[in-house]
Amino acid sequence: MKEDASSEAERKLWQHALDRVCHDECEELLNMMKENALHLVHDVALKRISFAEACAYHVVKQVEGEILGCCARSCGWSGRSCTLWPFFSPEEKINWEAECCAEISILKDSSRELMCNSVLPGRLAKEASKFDLQEQAQTDVGKVLIGQNASLFWTKKGARESALAKGAQAGAKVTMEFLLEHPKVGEKYLQVGFFRKGPLSESTSLMEAKVQDDMCDFNKFKETCPVEEFMDTYKIACTSSWSVTDKNAFDDILHPSRGDCSLNDPEDVAAAEECESMTTNSGEIVLHYFEYKKENKQKPIACSTLSRPQCKGKVDWLEEIQKKLKSVEELVRSEEIKDYEDLVYVKVKAG
Repeated sequence: MKEDASSEAERKLWQHALDRVCHDECEELLNMMKENALHLVHDVALKRISFAEACAYHVVKQVEGEILGCCARSCGWSGRSCTLWPFFSPEEKINWEAECCAEISILKDSSRELMCNSVLPGRLAKEASKFDLQEQAQTDVGKVLIGQNASLFWTKKGARESALAKGAQAGAKVTMEFLLEHPKVGEKYLQVGFFRKGPLSESTSLMEAKVQDDMCDFNKFKETCPVEEFMDTYKIACTSSWSVTDKNAFDDILHPSRGDCSLNDPEDVAAAEECESMTTNSGEIVLHYFEYKKENKQKPIACSTLSRPQCKGKVDWLEEIQKKLKSVEELVRSEEIKDYEDLVYVKVKAG
């Protein structure tokens, strides 16, 4: 991505961001090793688990889980796309990618790979994937063991029907020992309903935060999140008056057969805040909206505005649009949106 930079200024931003890659994570790993020394000794000496495997579970998993959870939280990860990504400035995007996605230790088909690739244009996503690692031969549970995928839990069906369960209880977390003993069952057991996925990490997951605190405030994450510089961006975007809707729902309201709205051509800009100052049509502007185009790397925000004179024949069109809008918080909770191409970001002007 540094080599693909469109200007010298962008290349310098990438170089500055990449200078910290691995350094922060290395410190986290060393600190976590100290904290979990007793667990490591116990597993290696008493359970005869190899040090590498014990370290992966007690140390690497915790660090990876915190990074993944905080990165997901800061970008508004919905499981399919980073819903807050369009609100990041070009510099913030570079810093986030360097912090969350630049280590060459990402496993293919992991949650972390999916999240990192979701913010890239298709061509760059394919290039980045070439550096991601395959799991060891004959395994598919390594992503869980090192915290790049959600933890696995037994379902009632799995605990009752699996020949491998051996007394496992429904709702219990699948243990490290089980995953090491049966390294190929992860995907299979998910497909047949013996396992279910839990939060991305027990300590800092986006999913857990939905229940425990306000979505627009990091609260306990302020102390542990390694990407704390994105907290302000997250909170401003989350609490701002920008809302989101499904592109099809938005098009349905603005379609000539429904509202007879004549739309002006969009203007491409680099950052979402530039949309609010646009005045590209006559009459009082009551609506700003934009779509995010990943393939337009320099100016991915396609902004448009609407004024009342542009929509005739249906007096309640603005009210209908507002009914279709979701807050960013609601969108993050939703599993319906697959990609940015499905979204329209909308701001209705007060008054």
